[in-house]
Amino acid sequence: MQSPEHEPENYSFDEMMERLKQHSSDAADDGRLITRVDGSEALRVRKRKRRTKQPEKERRIKTRRNRIIQLSVIMAVILLLILGGGIAMVYVNGTSFRKDLIEKISTSTGASVDLRQFRMNPKTANAGQISLDWPDGNVLKNLIMYGANAEVFPSSFLGDTMVGEEFTAPSGILALQIPTLGQPTRNTQPSAAEIPIQFKCYRISRLDLTIGPTQNPMLRLLKSQCSLYPSGSSAPTQLRMNQGELTIPGCPKLHLERALIELQGDNAQIIGMRLSQSADKSGSLELSGAVSLYEPEHRSTLAVELHSQEISALGFPSLTTFVNGRVDSPPSAISNTLSFLPTATPKVTLEVAFQNSADSAITLQGFPFLSNLSTLLRSTWFKQPKFNAKARGVLLRENNSVTLRDLDLESKGRMALTGTLSIAEDQTLSGDLQVGIPEVLIDESKSLRLKATFGQARGGYCWVTVTLGGSVPSPKDNFKDLFSDAVIAPLDQPIPGGSPGSTFEELTRPK
Repeated sequence: MQSPEHEPENYSFDEMMERLKQHSSDAADDGRLITRVDGSEALRVRKRKRRTKQPEKERRIKTRRNRIIQLSVIMAVILLLILGGGIAMVYVNGTSFRKDLIEKISTSTGASVDLRQFRMNPKTANAGQISLDWPDGNVLKNLIMYGANAEVFPSSFLGDTMVGEEFTAPSGILALQIPTLGQPTRNTQPSAAEIPIQFKCYRISRLDLTIGPTQNPMLRLLKSQCSLYPSGSSAPTQLRMNQGELTIPGCPKLHLERALIELQGDNAQIIGMRLSQSADKSGSLELSGAVSLYEPEHRSTLAVELHSQEISALGFPSLTTFVNGRVDSPPSAISNTLSFLPTATPKVTLEVAFQNSADSAITLQGFPFLSNLSTLLRSTWFKQPKFNAKARGVLLRENNSVTLRDLDLESKGRMALTGTLSIAEDQTLSGDLQVGIPEVLIDESKSLRLKATFGQARGGYCWVTVTLGGSVPSPKDNFKDLFSDAVIAPLDQPIPGGSPGSTFEELTRPK
């Protein structure tokens, strides 16, 4: 590094002494020159004292001290939380908490409880299996839930109640029973305080439900999604069900699309229940109304509404032997009801007026008189006639017997039919059908005996009353006898193609 330009590189002795004197003079400004006893001189410099207060340094020290305190507090809290959490985990997964929880479940449900493989963490409570059993006086018999999971609030660890958002189980089995009057409905007394188990929703993803004896239930619902929403400040307890296969003895399988049921005390109010045929799920049957769960002498009645429903699904499978087609509820129908008693013998009665759907016709088949008419009128249409111009009636099912009454069927220009058809519980067939054939078709057959069988025309049709008999596997009717016994008025000239006294066998013999 080079020296400044005004300073020479070399000094003489005198110059050096002069510079020292000048430096001593400058230094004297900060001190006082004194002469010692020995005659030497010295510069006394005033000592500078440190300031007792240094704000910046104190601020740094205070900040460091606060941070150390805060870190210590945080570490202490973390250690306490870890310690407390560990103690809480040991407690809630111990025998004492488990027994207390079983007691809370029993108090909340009124059932005896079997809790297996219970475990709990800070967020959820889990159980491999929960079984609830109620006494004979309750409509509930038992409920088994597998893989239960509950989202619990932290207060559930040490509080008197277990509270959470949702209780779920992937699968469950629920058995309902006909309650026995006079028997208790609970195994435990209800809590005078708030219910110790409180969740906003209870849900089972796949529920199998039965009503009645386990081996031979009156109703079985499989693979249904079920959710229960407990009552709130302004809403009653709601049971919501979606999907499921419904089986009722003597009826075709049905598919449960959805159901909303409100539970109010001892009554269940069905807000809406939609059923469809299990095969194609195209048609539907909707139910609504109140059910009395604990009044066996009180008949429960539900309103019924049909939408493109197979008529066979309203009776029982053997009805398809004779009648088929999709039907709707007439707009003016007010007597469409399903009624039953809540007993072991429910005595179910279904009475519903129907008419053929817009895109469907009512089809008849299987009766002997239809084959006879097909041969006599030389048309295969009469073996399985379809009625789409007008097709209506009333279906009445009482337990395992079914009746189609007030039938009024018509296919313009071909056939009309009115009357009653019944199938008893033992599969016997009965009823009277008034069969009408257009006069022009009878004249074209050139059979005086056929004309005599049907009689004079009325309302565009010639009519004959056919009495049904036999059984579903072997149906019978008296049309053949009516045809053979028909009295033909004498004629002056014979009719070509047969004589007035020709028998049914002669007229229907293949040529």
